[in-house]
Amino acid sequence: MEDSEIEKQNFMVWYGLYATETEIENARSNNGVELERLIKKYAKEIEQIEKSRSLHKQVFESNDEQISGI
Repeated sequence: MEDSEIEKQNFMVWYGLYATETEIENARSNNGVELERLIKKYAKEIEQIEKSRSLHKQVFESNDEQISGI
């Protein structure tokens, strides 16, 4: 595996699974240039993550409403 593939994998796992909004803001404050470079480089993948998060949130909010009887 090449360095660029490892970089992508590491960033996407962090961004997609672990990074909260607070952590992303902290990363922007501490290492903004590098974070912005990675965000621009992997914009397409980030967009897919955001769409997936949005859909996931809608599905689970809908299920929660059905379960609670709202």
